Amino acid sequence: MKGFILVDKENIVRCMATEKVNLHEDKLHLDLFEDVELKGSVGDEYEAQANRWVKRPENYPQPSNAEKREELIQGRMRTILRKQAMDELITEGVISEA
Repeated sequence: MKGFILVDKENIVRCMATEKVNLHEDKLHLDLFEDVELKGSVGDEYEAQANRWVKRPENYPQPSNAEKREELIQGRMRTILRKQAMDELITEGVISEA
């Protein structure tokens, strides 16, 4: 999708919109780029000469080890509970084996 972005002196995108009228009025003093492929987010860098977005890691937080561990546990629980439920339903004759 193409749109409009407002970029500060450090090439950081401070505002973006698909319609020019939707840009924040208080940021219109920043550099305006039109017809830009909106591939990034506010807070990312935009290099105008290369027409390239540079994703800034602080805008894309990674899950902590504890969160990753919890995701693994939850996934395993769903797998085990699903298998258990299927076995019970097959035993009860509610469903047949696929």
